[in-house]
Amino acid sequence: MGRRAESFSIQGRICSHLTTKAEESAAHEAAFVSQMKGWRSAKATADTFAIAAANAASSMSTWGASNIATKFQIDSVMLDVQMATARDEYDTFMRQQAEEKDIFMCLSEVDKLRAQFDVEKAQIVRRGTDLGDAKVEFVNALRATERAYAEGMSELDAERKRTVPSFAHSYWYQEKADRFLREFTWAKRLVYLAMRAVEYEFQQSLGLRKDILTATHPDQLEAAIRSMQTEVATRAINRRGQSLPR
Repeated sequence: MGRRAESFSIQGRICSHLTTKAEESAAHEAAFVSQMKGWRSAKATADTFAIAAANAASSMSTWGASNIATKFQIDSVMLDVQMATARDEYDTFMRQQAEEKDIFMCLSEVDKLRAQFDVEKAQIVRRGTDLGDAKVEFVNALRATERAYAEGMSELDAERKRTVPSFAHSYWYQEKADRFLREFTWAKRLVYLAMRAVEYEFQQSLGLRKDILTATHPDQLEAAIRSMQTEVATRAINRRGQSLPR
């Protein structure tokens, strides 16, 4: 944004300068044309009177007419000199205007390059600052990683040296807990199905349904299984003792 604003300002100065110079050139040219027009008219008048006086002097052979003709001839020559001088001055002025324009355009281009250089310099400074910030962030992240690594290695070493299991500081506690819940739920279902099978065989309710469905510990399921084993052991079906596999 700064670079565009600077370029816009420089271009505005260029346009303003060129407009001023164009106006000066136009005014100078108008004055030159007007002056030359007056001198040409005066020269034409002088030439006309010089010719008339010369003719009069030739026909009358008078000294006065000859002097008048000479005077107008001199006036005509002087006007030629003035017009030539004015032409030279005009040409010099226009050449100077062109040279000043070239110099100004050159300096303006230098200003543009300087503005571009300043913007790029500012960008380099900002990039340097960004690099410094990124370096600090990297160093902080590296140190945090090193600390985390050291803490992890320390915890692993402590786990290796631990002789008594402790779920309170186990990193796999949740996984083990989830696995226990899945397997306990499955065990409850199997014990319940076994109870239903025994009840079906005996055509008698064992009173274990609530104990199995509300069990929250494996020992409760173990107690229900032992109750079913005891019930089966005390009965005979088709004259053979029935038992549940352990």
